[in-house]
Amino acid sequence: MVTLPNHIYLFRRIVEVRGLGAALDDYFGRLKRRVGLERPREKVATLPNDVLGVNVKWGVHYVPSRKEIFSKAIQSLPIRFEDYTFVDIGAGKGEVLLMATEYKFKRLLGVEYSKTLADIAISRGVECVCMDATEFVLPAGPTVIYLYNPFQGKVMDKVIRNIEQSLQDAQRDLFIVYVNPWERRKFARSRYFKTIAENWDVLNWEFCIYRSIVFSGSK
Repeated sequence: MVTLPNHIYLFRRIVEVRGLGAALDDYFGRLKRRVGLERPREKVATLPNDVLGVNVKWGVHYVPSRKEIFSKAIQSLPIRFEDYTFVDIGAGKGEVLLMATEYKFKRLLGVEYSKTLADIAISRGVECVCMDATEFVLPAGPTVIYLYNPFQGKVMDKVIRNIEQSLQDAQRDLFIVYVNPWERRKFARSRYFKTIAENWDVLNWEFCIYRSIVFSGSK
């Protein structure tokens, strides 16, 4: 579910970049696809049937990450991979965790709300826990958190608060790699993070990277 503030933000950005006509075309195109009057631009999977609970309305349909975007984002991190735990929140079938094996992280861990998808990830030989991301306790030590727009709205708010609390409890080097960053403004507003990379525009939303403030050189 794309939140109303994000719809408004996207509309305003398209007006700024391409004009009102283009923004209206984009809006009505999305509306037609939503009600089934027009085919989607690309095939998008729906949420699995076992995704239930109060937070489900904030979930975003499962789509696997594109390897070229993942590689570009990960290779831009100024770190020794073997010193960091990699956590994919919204891990799906474990595609990103498999891609991350190329980078020799200290540990790879997925968090997935759907048992159906988590079981698939586990069957592929990666570590994945099936649980609500809002209840996940971050591992100790230097960490890279990967998000491919897995949820928005109130769930994203809770996850950000959990990350902030974890940093308050134990200061450490922590990166957020946020692909397809619909909720980028929420990280940009946080006093716990500094933006270190933005590779996106209104027509090509790739990724943003944030780093915990205590290690970013900013007070």
